[in-house]
Amino acid sequence: MADSLASYIYQRLQQGVHESEIRTELIAQGYTPQIIDASMPIPVTSFWNSTVLLVLVFIVVLAVGGIVYYLVTLTPELRLFVNLPNTSLATGGTLSIITSVYGTSSQEVDVVHQLFDKNNVSLIRVVEKVLPGKTDQSQLSLPMSPGEYALVSSTNQDRIVQIIQLTSIQLLPHFCYDAIQDQGETGIDCGGPCNACKPLLTNCSSCEDGDSCTKDSCSNGACIHEKQTPCCGDFICSPEESILGCPQDCALRTIQPSVKQTAQTAVRQSQNSFARGVQVCAQLPVQDDADECLAFLSVETKSQNTCAEIARVEKRDACYLDYAQQTNDYTICDKVSNRLFKASCYSFRNSQT
Repeated sequence: MADSLASYIYQRLQQGVHESEIRTELIAQGYTPQIIDASMPIPVTSFWNSTVLLVLVFIVVLAVGGIVYYLVTLTPELRLFVNLPNTSLATGGTLSIITSVYGTSSQEVDVVHQLFDKNNVSLIRVVEKVLPGKTDQSQLSLPMSPGEYALVSSTNQDRIVQIIQLTSIQLLPHFCYDAIQDQGETGIDCGGPCNACKPLLTNCSSCEDGDSCTKDSCSNGACIHEKQTPCCGDFICSPEESILGCPQDCALRTIQPSVKQTAQTAVRQSQNSFARGVQVCAQLPVQDDADECLAFLSVETKSQNTCAEIARVEKRDACYLDYAQQTNDYTICDKVSNRLFKASCYSFRNSQT
């Protein structure tokens, strides 16, 4: 009977009848309060009590905090490196872009390349996916109008600006940049179908070296090329220069402040001992930072031996290129590993002859 009474009470409760009304009905039918209480459903404490709510709120806050910490703190740093084998090109031609991304992420990174005209109007936009630690090459079709353009390459963490000069002339054949005398050339990469070879200097009638950052003069029958600073175009952002006045020097990615401080210490230590300067950079725990430090040390001390200490091949090649451009010592081109970087080094050399 207890089971049938309990079922009856449950059905009435499901119908929306209040417990007090059910008790009144059952007492009128002769049931005692004790039997009614024994047949009533046992009250279930609500799950959503204050203690459980506090626990759930704590768990949600902890989870959200963990996600924010991961996104803000643990997101791997990505460094962008872009090399242009040639920045003086013919209108309507193709610009080769060599892109590398460095970082601890194993996911592909979107690198955006945009070409702007002098009015800051975006003419071309391409997106390529680059895997960190790898080098990718892409092509960009160039406008038909001659003039100066800015190539802006960027990720969500880094940005590089480089100046492109377009002229109406036709590009020289590729063999004019291979450092070999061939294809009818009368000298190495000059004469014949290439640019005319520079005549042998017999006096000081012409000491112009084509470098706007040098003062050319003659002394005792020999040409002297004195470096001028500051100079826009020497790949050094001097205190007197700015990103607006000289973007090719000052708009490039800068070394991180913490790494630069270590690099400056390395420069001071290298004045007494080259090995000690290298050792200071090597103490940086992150290999990319150590390589950046060594590249900075090479620029400041004008030492190609420092470049040889850089671990990553791409950064070592970039260090050799920077050294060659700053010292005009292009014999170092033979040490460049990447074929395209080496061709770029030879191209820089030919532009100085």
